[in-house]
Amino acid sequence: MIKRKRLLISIMIAGICSSIFTNVKVFASDKSNKGFYIENGVLKSIDEDISGEVDIPSDVTEISEQLFFNNDKITKVVIPGSVKKISNMSFNGCENLTEVIIEEGVESIGGDCFTGCDNLEKVTIPSTVKKIDTNSFGLCGKLTDVDFKGDSLQIGRWAFTNTPWLEKQRNNDGLAIIGNVLLDGSKASGSIEIPAKVTIIEDGAFERNNNIEKIILSNKLKEIGQYAFYGCENLSSIQLPESLKSIGSSAFDGCKKISDIYIPYSVSQIGTNVFDENTNLTGNTEVYYKVQEQVKHELQYSIPSLTMFRAQSGWNSYNGNRFYKKTDGSIQTGWMSLNGRIYYFYSNGIQATGFINLNGTYYYLDPQGSGDDFGSLKTGWQSINGNWYYFNPQSEGDKAQGFMKTSWFYNNGNWYYFYSDGTMATGFIDLNEAYYYLDESNTSNIGIMKSGWQKINGYWYYFNTINDDGVAGMMRKGWQKINGVWYYFNYSDGKMASNTWVDGYYVNGSGALE
Repeated sequence: MIKRKRLLISIMIAGICSSIFTNVKVFASDKSNKGFYIENGVLKSIDEDISGEVDIPSDVTEISEQLFFNNDKITKVVIPGSVKKISNMSFNGCENLTEVIIEEGVESIGGDCFTGCDNLEKVTIPSTVKKIDTNSFGLCGKLTDVDFKGDSLQIGRWAFTNTPWLEKQRNNDGLAIIGNVLLDGSKASGSIEIPAKVTIIEDGAFERNNNIEKIILSNKLKEIGQYAFYGCENLSSIQLPESLKSIGSSAFDGCKKISDIYIPYSVSQIGTNVFDENTNLTGNTEVYYKVQEQVKHELQYSIPSLTMFRAQSGWNSYNGNRFYKKTDGSIQTGWMSLNGRIYYFYSNGIQATGFINLNGTYYYLDPQGSGDDFGSLKTGWQSINGNWYYFNPQSEGDKAQGFMKTSWFYNNGNWYYFYSDGTMATGFIDLNEAYYYLDESNTSNIGIMKSGWQKINGYWYYFNTINDDGVAGMMRKGWQKINGVWYYFNYSDGKMASNTWVDGYYVNGSGALE
């Protein structure tokens, strides 16, 4: 009887235990994954004593949110390629973490993932990562080394804000560009031309930058991200290129000085509230409606009209600018020869006029001409705004036909001098304390370097001839023997002395030593 009672009690206890643990989830934890608790590939939990260098197990496919949040024990993390997703805030606030190695295979890094990792210095991001979400590495004040293995990915707003690494990426225009992605333009100002290699302007790249006034976009640009130019209150000029495919939500919202904008026919995706309420979208040729009806409906809340146009082959104009569409449908960029004239087009297709600087060399394209002469390349002698310039009729080395001359220039038996801005020198010039005189008369001789005896403003000077010793054209000073006769020229200004005593010698009315 006693044995039966004991057996019954054992069965009851077993049943109770079975009932209690029926719904408990048991995580995988073995010697190879010691301290890591994984469920269906998701790393759910870790032991509190995990510290130092951490290698995430290779059977993990996802790291859950806030897993290492505010962990001050880990110093280095290696994330294997088996992991496809690093979730939001996974390593947020790990103040002693100094290095993160993300191996090939990982595809996305969540928002605020490494934010506030105060001592993080180095991160390796593989080519397989296609998305880095908002503020992923923001406020990492010591992050100086980010090794991107790929060059085309989506990077969210503020992903690297306030990091030394971001500041090191900026070019002379204040643009941080990684591969073909323009990541940040918050330090840009004035008129900016986006480099030709840029195909993506990321979310929030220029957000609230009130120092930019004009943007010339790359003719290879395909995507403008959300909030890319949001709140740029002084931006007044921008033209979207024919290569553009999509414009993110609120991309130009708050750009109050953009009165109108041309959306090219190539655009197929437009977000909501893209433009400020005062921006008109208008075209001046054949009108096409390409955006889906529901998108148009949404846009009507932020813009008064939605019209798009496709340019015709040949010359087109829009908003005071000219561009040229080739027969293959592409927009002309760079140099173009047409009907005996040469033109230049910026990377966004706009025709250049006036002075342009190409790799440190200047050219001049007629801004006043009519018809086909408008914007055509000028060569030879040109009088511009009261100054003379010379533009070489032939190319030379890496300089294209029409490049502006600077420094000394020999032409038709005469020497001329052009300052660094291309203006021709006249009168006396001082080149490292060597003085020359260039004709300043308003005749066909203007600018010609003078040599030999010259009477200027009532005073005599002497400038070396090609037969004299020394540099041709250089002003003589001090005692000088010319054609067998001694003369004296003041050291201060080169004027010939006459009817006076110099160094105990007398020079007569003609300046000759007696």
